[in-house]
Amino acid sequence: GGGVFRSVDGGDTWMPVNTGLPNDKLFVYDLEINPQSPNIVYATLHGKPPGGVWQSSNYGNSWTQIYAGALDGRALLVDPFDSNLLYYGAATYEGFYRAIGGQFTKTGGNWIVNIGSVSADPYHPGRVFTGICVKIDDARCAKSLARSTNSGQNWTVYDAGVVTNEIAFAPDASTAYLSYNNDDGVYKSTDGGVSWTRSSTGLSGYSVTGVAIDPNNSNTIVAALYDSGVKISRDAGVTWSDISPVVSDARITNLTGLAMLRGNGNVIFIITASGSIYYTKDQGGRWFDVYNGYPAALAPQAFASQNDSPYANRPIPDPDADVRVAEAGIAEELIQPAAAATPNLVASSPFTGEILVGTTGRGLLRLNASMDKWLSTGLSTGSVFALAFDYATPGRILAGMDAAS
Repeated sequence: GGGVFRSVDGGDTWMPVNTGLPNDKLFVYDLEINPQSPNIVYATLHGKPPGGVWQSSNYGNSWTQIYAGALDGRALLVDPFDSNLLYYGAATYEGFYRAIGGQFTKTGGNWIVNIGSVSADPYHPGRVFTGICVKIDDARCAKSLARSTNSGQNWTVYDAGVVTNEIAFAPDASTAYLSYNNDDGVYKSTDGGVSWTRSSTGLSGYSVTGVAIDPNNSNTIVAALYDSGVKISRDAGVTWSDISPVVSDARITNLTGLAMLRGNGNVIFIITASGSIYYTKDQGGRWFDVYNGYPAALAPQAFASQNDSPYANRPIPDPDADVRVAEAGIAEELIQPAAAATPNLVASSPFTGEILVGTTGRGLLRLNASMDKWLSTGLSTGSVFALAFDYATPGRILAGMDAAS
């Protein structure tokens, strides 16, 4: 079971495309489709051996291992300015690699690369970031941020001691926001990541589990906090205010992820520590829960970033008892919290406007475009850890799943 699955109808039906992949090592952590040549697909497999990097040149119909030097794969990214350049991050201190024409070169140090943490600045060629843990000794490592200005050939390591969740790049082409989950808020850079300053008035001391920038207004930033709910800044991070949903007269505070709808900064999704999903269509003015068709004991796994890159996994505490959820303060509805699980990904479909949710043990779900009903897909079991969209071929999606699927 597990491996790579493909849909050609926007997620209605799926089929396995695993020819050539090892039958006993089908835990796919990340997938990348080459945007210039979408028939070329890359997958990184977790575990040793035969993990490493695999390539398909026919939309996933067959696969060949193209790198076995670092087998415990964590992250892949095709450079947004050079589709021949592939970045690869591995675990167990195997480090960071760049590949041109299938030739891999190690350019990072003795690092553990965080799951799905490689980000490229979409406005400046050569700027690449990754969350890492730098080896201190056999028992310890220092969590850090690494930055490259020459497409991963050389690196500068910043901010030892923090965990980098996500980087959101503003459309003004000079500003970026970095979310931390070490109780230190949001950091901002206005020089392309050379320097970072805390941008957390009203946030400091909180674990930030996600950050997103309004694609239509770079002064508006939304942050999800594990212990303090949803915050919004409308002045480029100078000050923040609370827009958290309310449950039984109490704010929802323990959040593990956040996502904005592609191209629409008014629509925001959050996931809670108990596995519930809420959304707003007006940047927090009114919040809604969506349980119509949502399977019992289903735990959403993750949110993708604005660039559809999955975050690193984070544990979720046990849920509380039943709660009464107030939708927009108008009515209350008795709901059953979802069972605890590890977040992995939520992404908006560029084809249908639906929301795709990767889950633990229950495959992939879709929230319809009107956001009032959950729809099942052909992937109803197993755990989904990666999604990749073929923007050149409407309806074509690839999903990466674990070996137990």
